[in-house]
Amino acid sequence: MGSTKTAGMATLCSVVAVSASLAEKIDRKTIVSRNDVVYAQPEATGPVSVGNGKFVFTVDPTGLQTFPEFYDQLYCLGTMADFAWHKTPSSREYAIEETFKAFDSHGRMVPYAFSPGVKERETNEVTKWFFENPCRMGLGQIGLFLAKEDGSVPAITDLAKISQHLDLWSGQLSSSFELEGQPVTVRTLVHPEIDMIALRIESPLIKSKRLGLKLDFPYAKCTWGYSPNDWDHPERHTTAAQRVGDTRVNFVRTMDGDEYARDDYQCAVDFPAGVSLQEKGTHRYVLMPHEPSDVFECTVAFAPASIPTRLPSFADTQAATAKHWENYWSSGAFVDLSGSQDERWRELERRIVLSQYVLAVNNVADMPPQEAGLVQLTWYGKTHMEMVWWHEAHFALWGRLPQMMRSMAYYKKMLPSARERAAVQGYKGARWPKMIGPEGIEAPNPINPFLVWQQPQPICFAELQYRQQPTRETLDYWWEIVKESADFMADFAVKNEESGLYEIGPPLNDVHEKSHYTEAKNTPFEVAIFRYGLQLAIQWRERMGLEPDPRWNDVAEHLPPLEIEDGRYVIAPIQIGWLPLAEGIDRSVLHKTIEHKIDNFRHESCSWGYFATAMAAARAERPDLALKALLYDSPSVNVSSAGYNWWCSRVPVYLPGNGALLSAVAMMAGGWDGAPKRNAPGFPDDGQWVIKSEGLQPMP
Repeated sequence: MGSTKTAGMATLCSVVAVSASLAEKIDRKTIVSRNDVVYAQPEATGPVSVGNGKFVFTVDPTGLQTFPEFYDQLYCLGTMADFAWHKTPSSREYAIEETFKAFDSHGRMVPYAFSPGVKERETNEVTKWFFENPCRMGLGQIGLFLAKEDGSVPAITDLAKISQHLDLWSGQLSSSFELEGQPVTVRTLVHPEIDMIALRIESPLIKSKRLGLKLDFPYAKCTWGYSPNDWDHPERHTTAAQRVGDTRVNFVRTMDGDEYARDDYQCAVDFPAGVSLQEKGTHRYVLMPHEPSDVFECTVAFAPASIPTRLPSFADTQAATAKHWENYWSSGAFVDLSGSQDERWRELERRIVLSQYVLAVNNVADMPPQEAGLVQLTWYGKTHMEMVWWHEAHFALWGRLPQMMRSMAYYKKMLPSARERAAVQGYKGARWPKMIGPEGIEAPNPINPFLVWQQPQPICFAELQYRQQPTRETLDYWWEIVKESADFMADFAVKNEESGLYEIGPPLNDVHEKSHYTEAKNTPFEVAIFRYGLQLAIQWRERMGLEPDPRWNDVAEHLPPLEIEDGRYVIAPIQIGWLPLAEGIDRSVLHKTIEHKIDNFRHESCSWGYFATAMAAARAERPDLALKALLYDSPSVNVSSAGYNWWCSRVPVYLPGNGALLSAVAMMAGGWDGAPKRNAPGFPDDGQWVIKSEGLQPMP
C-alpha cells in the first residue's frame, strides 16, 4: 500500500513539475554556452579542469601545467585518475585489527578501528599507516617547455595577451598567449572513455626550437595537502623511458622499488615523426618537435598496465569529446531561469551549469569520489561514504540515472567487508564505513568508526532508481544491500525497557562530528534518518513479496521523537532537508527552526548545509527562506569561476557542495512528494522567479 501511494505521488509531482515547460522547449546550448569559462589573466582561485568522470587534468592559462608554482598556496595542477592509488612501504604487513579498541555499548564491549587524535596517531605506526594508506597519487605534470630569446625560462608574468576559453558544449579548452611577441595557442581535450589528454599546439616558437612538451613524474604524496605530487623524494621511484619507433615513447613508472612494486603504472605519448626525446633531469623529459612546422599534435595516456599500441589522434579525440558533451547537455533534465526578474538568476544559472560540468568531470567513476574529486588531495584521496548522497543523488534527480549508477556498484563490491565489519562488532547485516580506499578498510580515528548516518544511504539510492525504473531487475539489484543495511540499523538500535523506545548509541558520533563518541545517543539526525531508512526498507520488503520483519517494524515505530527546545527542533534543518516531512516532523516547529538557523548561520558552515536548509525550507512551504538559504551570502556557498564549490581555504574544492546545490535546485524546481501543485513549488510564486524545467525527477 505504501509503495503504491509513493509511486502515485511521484507521478503527480512529475506531471506538475514538467507541465510548465511543455509549451516551449528550452534552448540548452545557448544557456550552457553563455556560462563558458573565459579568462583574460591567470586566475589563482580558478584553475580549469577537463576530464571524463574518472580522469581529470587541471591546468593553468597555457592549457597545460606549465606554471604549477602559481597555484601552490591554494590549489594544485594535478593529473589524477580513479585507478591511481599508492601504498607507502611499511616495516611489516599490518592488520587493521591492531587498531581495534573496545567501547561499551549498552553493557557489551564492541571493537572499533580507532586512534584518539593526530598527535597520538603520529606515534603509532599502525594507525598512522592505515589512516594515510592507500592514498591517491598524481600521475604527472604535463606542461610547455618554453624558452625566452636569451635561453632563460619564462615566468607566468612573462605571458602577455592571455586568453582562455572552456567551451562547455564541446568540452574543448582553448588557451592562447604571447611570449616576447610570439603567439602560442593550445587546444586541450580529455578523451571521454580513455584516461588520455589530446593536445594541439600552434606557435612559431616550435620552429625556433623554443617550445616543446615537458613531462615531470612525481612520487606519491601520502600526506594531507592540496597537491598529490611529491617532488622531494626522487630516489623512491623510477621512470624508464622506452622509445617505440619514431612516433611513441612509453614511460614505465615504478614506486618504491621492484620488490614493492604494486603501484606501477604507464604513460604513453604518441606524436608525429621527427620529435626528439630529451632527459632534462631525474623524472623530467622534454619532447621537442624538429619538423619545420608551426603545429605540434600529441596524445598522452595513462593506465595501470599496458596501453594500446595506437592512441586516438587529436582529431578523433576532438570529435569524440564534442559528441560526448553534446549528448551530456542534451540529455537529462534542464532548468531555464532567464524569465526571472530577480537579478540573481544569472549567478544561480552560472552555478547550476558549472556544477553540472565539474561533477560530470569528477564524479562518474567506479567508486564514489573523494570530497575534492580528482582535482586535489584531501583526506588522502579517500572516499567519505557519509557524503556519497551529496556527490551522486543529483544525477538521478536531473534525469541522469546512468551516471549515478556507475559508482553504485561500489556498494556491491564493499558488501562482504561491510558484513565482516558488522559481524566483528557482533551486529547483524552490513555496516558501511566512513573513510575508505578501494579495498574498503576504514581509516581509524576518533570520528570515522562512530558515524552511522551513511548507513541508510544505499537504501535511499535504491529508492531513487526504483522510482524511475520500477522493475524486478531493480529490486533484485538492490535487495541484498537494502536488507543488510536495514538489518544492521535494526540490530544497532537497543531497546530501553523503561521507556519502550529504542536508543541509537553510544558509542556514536553525530553528523556534526562534535559529540563525544562514548556519551552520545539518540542524536536527532541519526534518529530521523534511521527511521526513514527503515521505513523505506519495509516498503522494499513489500515490493519483494516478503513477509514483514518484526524487528524492522518495531524499531521504526519506536525510535524516540525529535527533541524540541524553545519551540525549535534541536536537530538543525541542514540535516533534514532530504527527509520527507511525513517522518514525524512538524511543519510549524520546522518553520521556527529554519528561521532561527538562517539568522544564525555560521560563516564556516559547510555548503551542503546551506543547500539542505533550502530543501527543508521548501518542504516547509517557505520558498522565501529556501531562496535565502540557496543564495546565502557566505564564502562557503560560493562557486569559483572554474565551477568548484569552496568550503574553506583548507578545502577549496568541495564537490558535495556542488552536488547539494544541484539537488536543492532540482527539488525546488521539480518538486517533491506532497509538494504544492504548482510549477517550481520551492521558488517564490511572486513573479520575480520564472522557472522552466525539463525532465526533473521529484524528490522523495
